[in-house]
Amino acid sequence: GTAVIGASAAVTVLAFAGTWRAEGRAVNPILPVDLLRQAQFVSPNVVALTMNLVFNGLLFVSTLYLQDVRGLSPLRAGLAVLPLAVPLIALAPMSGAMTARSGPRTVVAAGCLVAAPGGLLLLGLSVRGGLGWLIAGFAVLGCGAGLVATAVVAAAVRATPADRPGLATGMSNTAQQVGTATGVAAFGAVAGAPGHAGAFVHALRALAVLSCVLWLAAGLLATRFVATVDRRTD
Repeated sequence: GTAVIGASAAVTVLAFAGTWRAEGRAVNPILPVDLLRQAQFVSPNVVALTMNLVFNGLLFVSTLYLQDVRGLSPLRAGLAVLPLAVPLIALAPMSGAMTARSGPRTVVAAGCLVAAPGGLLLLGLSVRGGLGWLIAGFAVLGCGAGLVATAVVAAAVRATPADRPGLATGMSNTAQQVGTATGVAAFGAVAGAPGHAGAFVHALRALAVLSCVLWLAAGLLATRFVATVDRRTD
């Protein structure tokens, strides 16, 4: 109900505000308030959050589409989403090599630009067709995410002082987990019940456009704020 959601949101805001205040005074804070005021540290974590939000949000609603709208078995639905996962694994070494050679900013921005049109390919989905569009879109999205995943962690590490080595990967992992939870919840809420097939597919198309916009925004953020200088050498 609306009252429960509103109360939960209010508690969340108050809890976060209290945490921010307490961590700002702590000698050894878990939440790095000082670094969260710096764009070069925040931006790769925002990109990481956006990547997982879109990636897992689309994966969740697309799985519902494949099984509940198109009637595919869990095995066939799993095979259909492989193009999203395989490039993510296969491109990780390439992303690492490119990041070492040209820095994370270029690789993160390029990955976002590659992934963005993948969402638009999902506009070809319909209640009775469009699996080819979904597979093609997932392949493009997977390639973009594969480039971003390694480079965005490297960007967070570069923006973190040398005396706080575990902080960068910890914050990046936290951002990605928050993105996953938020993406599944938000995309699922927008898509609604897959039993209403027409409305569900219409919402899925809207989410496809939103995913493209979010990837483009993440790419713009990367080109503007992701660090090119390694702070660990300062």
